[in-house]
Amino acid sequence: MSRLSFSQINKYNQCPRSYKLHYVERLRERSATAYLAFGTAMDESLNAILLDFQKNKEVTCDYKAIFDENWQTIEINKKEYGLPTCTLVGYAKSDFIAELLDPSDIMFIVAKSEELGFGDSLRGITLSDLKELKDKLEDEKSQRQYRTFLEPRHALLNLMNWRSMRRKGHLMLEAYIRNILPEIEEVIDVQKQIELKSNCGSSIIGYIDAVVKLKSRTDYTVLDNKTASQPYAEDAVKTSQQLLLYTYALGYKHAGFAVMLKNIRMNRKKKCIECGHESNSTHKLCNNTVENGKRCNGAWSEETFPEALTQLVKDEVDEQTQLVVVDNISEINEAIVNNVFPKNLSTCKNIYGNPCIYLNHCWKNKSDNLEKVE
Repeated sequence: MSRLSFSQINKYNQCPRSYKLHYVERLRERSATAYLAFGTAMDESLNAILLDFQKNKEVTCDYKAIFDENWQTIEINKKEYGLPTCTLVGYAKSDFIAELLDPSDIMFIVAKSEELGFGDSLRGITLSDLKELKDKLEDEKSQRQYRTFLEPRHALLNLMNWRSMRRKGHLMLEAYIRNILPEIEEVIDVQKQIELKSNCGSSIIGYIDAVVKLKSRTDYTVLDNKTASQPYAEDAVKTSQQLLLYTYALGYKHAGFAVMLKNIRMNRKKKCIECGHESNSTHKLCNNTVENGKRCNGAWSEETFPEALTQLVKDEVDEQTQLVVVDNISEINEAIVNNVFPKNLSTCKNIYGNPCIYLNHCWKNKSDNLEKVE
């Protein structure tokens, strides 16, 4: 008998051997990406938003404070670390957007840099200077110095990324309230647990982000909140094993993704400091025509109005595709019970766009980046 979550099923689908190494042998990477902690912080805040909306039909909770509280720590292999300066955490270069930071963010980074041993070297730093410093630290990290990248400099780099991601989280939550909530007529359940049991006693458990009644539907919809770098395909619901499984468990026919995109639209606007002309042109100087048909040629001042984008991808599922997923899960369950864990070599270098963490373990019998978690 077994008790599986959808994460386990997904891991087995990617590569049965990686399932064994992760869940049976319990070999885990010593480091982690920031996205797991970011997703947790977003989930906790979204849960509060949806529960608030369920009760009051509006959002009254301090959802940004809830996000901030959960964006402070990260658990790696059952050990908790302070997230802002943790050097075991990896970020992508695109996670940092200097224009999202305001003076309070710069003051915070400067104060923390002093704690890291930089003294007052960052005092008086501008946003432009901060961006240059961040690029310099990224270069150090990516070149040969990576293995000897000084801990304080690595911590400062992660601090900048962490603070920028905090601003992104706030914008994404604002966009959810602005764009997604108006589509919801009623919240029925939040973090609803489902469990499917087989005749042999094995079971599958899962937690549904929300069950809602959309204004465009007459019946209930299983809603899955997602953060993503790219928009979802229009048929994403029909091909989602998770949503097909959850709708099957509840007997529903409609499901959807509420997608919050991490790529922020900056909405840059130029304004001439001489004539006040506003433009989005690529001209280096003001191209406004003034007296005698001449161009103003005044200097631009630029403002940004950052905005997070969302998607609500909704669709109807049919019983045939639901049964395809359920049958596949039954086969996976049988394989796990019988200790069948072959390698899927086609995914070794591409798990969500990155190499599998077990690549060297499987190909070279090297496990330097791994540790066993009891």
